Formats: sequence, structure tokens, C-alpha cells
Amino acid sequence: MSDDTPTQRLPQSEDPSEERRKSRTLMFVLIGVGAVLLIAIIVLLIILFGGDKGAPSADPTPSGSSTATTTTSPSPTPSASPTPSETAAPQPPAQTGPKINSFASDPTTVACPAPDAPSGGGATYISFTWSTQNVDKVEFGVIDGDGNYQVYFANLPPSGNSATGAFGPGNEDFAFPCGSDEATFVLKATGSGQTKTAQLVVDDVTND
Repeated sequence: MSDDTPTQRLPQSEDPSEERRKSRTLMFVLIGVGAVLLIAIIVLLIILFGGDKGAPSADPTPSGSSTATTTTSPSPTPSASPTPSETAAPQPPAQTGPKINSFASDPTTVACPAPDAPSGGGATYISFTWSTQNVDKVEFGVIDGDGNYQVYFANLPPSGNSATGAFGPGNEDFAFPCGSDEATFVLKATGSGQTKTAQLVVDDVTND
């Protein structure tokens, strides 16, 4: 006896290799979608935070409005009181008149021969040196027995020595006036309208 019941076909299981292929395809799709999303996020972040947005410009000052400027005036610096300077002692005016620095004879004393000497007496000679400054004229003279000044040599150099010709040729030595106990010789210096004199006394020791 035959069985009339229709035979049912059992469902067949899918091929494993096909499932793996579908899984790989899905994975690639998900990876691609994730990469696209990641790139979009990066671009968005760059737009939001990246780039030079530029410094904000200051609001322009409205025309016609004045801006009040506060100026601080510097405080006046107190000036130091001047220290009184020491008053210098008055200096004596510079000497412009004549000055005699030195006046000397050689020798300083003489010994005239006795008037009754066999030679009949004679003269004793002496020479003179001098030094002056600020002078216009220098002269040499003698005070005679009457107390009068007699000029012997004028227009002498400011400094000189009669022994080397300061009195002029032939006057290297000056004769002492024997017969007198002493003789007074005078040096006179003139300059700037002023006159200075120096006297030199030469003694004859034989009459002491």
C-alpha cells in the first residue's frame, strides 16, 4: 500500500563560504562609513577651531564725539637752595711798576792808597751788577759830597754787569773817589710812570 502523503523537502542549510563573503562585505561598508564620518568630523573641527579668524577690530569712535584725555601734570621739583660760595680773599693787584731785584758792587769795600804814597796816590776801581724788571729806563749815578744825585750812565739794560761792558766801552771799571770816607752809588729804575731807586754805600776802609 502506497503512502499518499506528499513528501516535504527539508530546508537546505546555506553555504558557509557565502556567509563569510557577506560578512566581509558588510565590514567593508561599515569601515567606509566610519571613515567618511571621521573625515567629516575632522573637517568640521578645522572649520570651527582652525584658521586665523583675525583680531577683532576696535569699534570706531563715532565722528563728532571728543574723547576726554586726562593729562597728568608733573609735580614741580623743588629746587635746591644755592649754597653760598666762599668769598675769595681779595688779591693784591699785579705789580706793573718797576722793580729792582738786586744791586751790588765788587769789591764791597775799598782801600785807597795814602795821598802821600810814593806813587802819588791813585784810584781804586770797582764794578757793579744789577737786575730789574718792568722798567722803561735804568740809570746809574752817584750822590756827591753835597748830597746831590749826579747821573753817570743812562739808558742801561734792565740787567747788567759793568765788568762785561754794561756801562759801555771803556767803562768796565768805575773809579772810587778816593779821599772820601765812603761813596753812595744809586741805581734808578723807571717804568709805568713810577720810579724806584736803590742805594749802595762803598766804604774806604783806610779812613776808618
